Amino acid sequence: MASNISSLKDTCPTSIQSVSMNEFDQVISAILEGRYSWACVLLLYFSGYNPAQYIPYRTYRRLLKRNDICDPKMKDELQQ
Repeated sequence: MASNISSLKDTCPTSIQSVSMNEFDQVISAILEGRYSWACVLLLYFSGYNPAQYIPYRTYRRLLKRNDICDPKMKDELQQ
């Protein structure tokens, strides 16, 4: 059991970006609207992770299309 925890610590990044209040509000809004998968994408993105590494490709692409991203920078970064 202890070896599982230590291996989990090894895979976690040492620096995680903090999420601003505006970004947090976007995640909460998605949750309140019942868009849980999109909330996961936003949380991963705002935390400094690449959502495409954690979500199946087809699901990820569908979420990007359904949530017509307004911010061009975010759209470019999320689609990479």
